[in-house]
Amino acid sequence: MDNEKSTPEQQPAPTPAEQPAAQPQFAPQQSQPQQVQYIVSERSLEGVGGWLIFWIIVFILGGIGYIMVFFTGIEKGSTEATDILSMIFSPLLAIGFIGSAATIALRKKIGMWLSVGTLGLAGLFNVLNIIISASESRYTSIAVTVGGILASLVFSGAMILYFFASKRVKQTLTK
Repeated sequence: MDNEKSTPEQQPAPTPAEQPAAQPQFAPQQSQPQQVQYIVSERSLEGVGGWLIFWIIVFILGGIGYIMVFFTGIEKGSTEATDILSMIFSPLLAIGFIGSAATIALRKKIGMWLSVGTLGLAGLFNVLNIIISASESRYTSIAVTVGGILASLVFSGAMILYFFASKRVKQTLTK
């Protein structure tokens, strides 16, 4: 019986020191395609930025410009109708534009209404200026005058529309 072959059940189990080292397998692995996740971070519309900062700059420049128009008119001392109109509207527009810029920078809700009012006043000034200039000039036709008035009203309305339609204005001017 000593010469008999032993069955697998009878063979002694190899000890851990005798086991061969595991060989790395380089067989292609079937992996499932990974789904790519995109994270879309929405920019905050709160805060003075974007087009709102543009309007602050425009209002400050407009205010400075109307201050210069007013003092130039005082120095000039003209008696023409357009100059008198400028002398009346310039201080109002300068105060309105600088006040609008300041209240927007302070994130005050009244900044929107002050801006809309000032832009409306600027539109009225432009319309009156077109009418007076057309009445003083014999070369300006009625069609050019009406076209200038309509263009001025549409332009002022488009600028005012920003303050009513903008999400940034609604989220920023809350105080």
